[in-house]
Amino acid sequence: LEDADLKEAYEKLLAGLGPKARLRALVMGDILKAPQISSLDILNFDPSVGGTIRVTAEDNVGVCRLELYIQDEVSGAELLNEQKVMNGSTATSVEWEHVMNVEIPEGHQAMLRVRAFDLAGNQGEMTQYLN
Repeated sequence: LEDADLKEAYEKLLAGLGPKARLRALVMGDILKAPQISSLDILNFDPSVGGTIRVTAEDNVGVCRLELYIQDEVSGAELLNEQKVMNGSTATSVEWEHVMNVEIPEGHQAMLRVRAFDLAGNQGEMTQYLN
């Protein structure tokens, strides 16, 4: 709670919880539970530019950032490194539909890694092979 911006974000969440909610309990609850990737939809994934990846992440207090990485397992090259920052707002459930702006080379297998972060800095992660 020494970080003024972080404290302000928690206080903003606390204001919506009612008069009996306590800041310390909210922070401790957040520290003790990492966010989870509850859904990673690649069923209709197209490895070309314009293909979509849908991510849903959940946290008991709030998801503040999502990161998406794709690495070419054949060449070792990082193909994609994107993030979605909630810009000062958090929600217990966050959805992100990412439109691909890179292409996975034909015949290459790629690893998709998605991470969700909460205000306490905890992270949840899910990985999936593409192609």
